[in-house]
Amino acid sequence: MSAHHMMGIQAPTDKELTTLLVYLQRYAQIPLNKATAKELDTPAGRAFSETCSQCHALPDPAQHIAADWPGVVLRMKHNMVALGKPAPAPSTLDAIEAYLQKYAKPSGKGGA
Repeated sequence: MSAHHMMGIQAPTDKELTTLLVYLQRYAQIPLNKATAKELDTPAGRAFSETCSQCHALPDPAQHIAADWPGVVLRMKHNMVALGKPAPAPSTLDAIEAYLQKYAKPSGKGGA
């Protein structure tokens, strides 16, 4: 078996690997560093932690600007429903969004 084939699947070309790497470097989730995270013990922090960790590592709020987080939260709500998980209550979603926006990347640096 050649290095370019595994179980009948052809390995990506160098150009495809570069494209994938650029995409992942730009859009991959940056996990929250819980050791330096602020206010995870507040009601909003707990809503964020308990809800979001059901499906993935907690994201670092500073990976997006505040204006980007409402769309991300809505997308995650839709993903939860699509996966058969109950949608969080609107008050929970509001708390999560408020937490993420409070610690978001300053808007002068652009969103992801």
